[in-house]
Amino acid sequence: MLRALLGNSRLVEADAVGIASGSATPADVLRAIAEHPTWGIRRSVRMALLLNPRTPVPAALSLIRGTSRQDLARLAEDAGAPRIVRVGAERRQRDGRGG
Repeated sequence: MLRALLGNSRLVEADAVGIASGSATPADVLRAIAEHPTWGIRRSVRMALLLNPRTPVPAALSLIRGTSRQDLARLAEDAGAPRIVRVGAERRQRDGRGG
């Protein structure tokens, strides 16, 4: 059912961001959004997932790999971002591998 929702043409980016940023959204739903070929690459959805502490660590670290230098800098300095995301963003910046 989740795959059908994510593939539904009526699901708009604002809806996906709302789901991705939800404090009660289950981790498996967050993982599915992160791995989805349409939603996982959208900047606003990606950032919502990275800022959501419920996003599973492997999914968050995978998302960091494709994040722009500008967004890595923002994440590294965002005290509200999960620590693992801040550290991953800092390391990615330091290694000069921003997307």
